[in-house]
Amino acid sequence: MIAEPGRTVAAVPLAQLLLLPRSLLILSSSLYASHLHGIAERSVDDIKDINGGVANMELIGDSEVLDGLRAGDWKKERGERISLTFRHAEKVVRGGALGMALSAMKRP
Repeated sequence: MIAEPGRTVAAVPLAQLLLLPRSLLILSSSLYASHLHGIAERSVDDIKDINGGVANMELIGDSEVLDGLRAGDWKKERGERISLTFRHAEKVVRGGALGMALSAMKRP
């Protein structure tokens, strides 16, 4: 199946992860490169049915959150999220983009 630009390949996600504040998630290898992944834009996480799957439920260390998930009724407002991406670059242009921009601004 060929995906159209900006559209997902699978209508149903394989898994959902619940990341609590100060969590760290590292995607690497084929999981990063071959699988679509993203964070749904919403202001509140509202999990009513865990049968659809919170794949990391047993790894959640907060007993109050875990009890809410097991009861099938957990809700939390989202706050600020910071996402960092690190990539391995095969080739690097000498001076990088900043160096090229600065050299373009120099007087002849």
